[in-house]
Amino acid sequence: MPGDDSQVIYVWFDALCNYVTALGYGSGAGSDDDAAYRRFWAGDGRRLHLLGKGVLRFHAVYWPAMLLSSGQPLPTDIFVHDYLTTGGRKISKSAGSADCDPAALAAAYGADAVRWWLP
Repeated sequence: MPGDDSQVIYVWFDALCNYVTALGYGSGAGSDDDAAYRRFWAGDGRRLHLLGKGVLRFHAVYWPAMLLSSGQPLPTDIFVHDYLTTGGRKISKSAGSADCDPAALAAAYGADAVRWWLP
């Protein structure tokens, strides 16, 4: 925590807050700086989340709890996709299996299939 090295912030707290702070939340109610927040989050429309199944807990438990505690609207829909796999293994940079060429995948399976799988 800036100014107090004895304190830390859970990475998911910081990461999830970016959904609304990137839209201008906290910049002052009614200011031009929060117009995107009012349009895309606080408005009457749907608030959609698209995420991979590996982070579902953070988006379906922690994030709604944070929003409820601060009086903010909840997501209206959460869409969860499976993992993209190659050779029966999840494609992952940390596992060293992210060396797939998107152009080769598109050539083999078509651009629409690749667009559907890749965020």
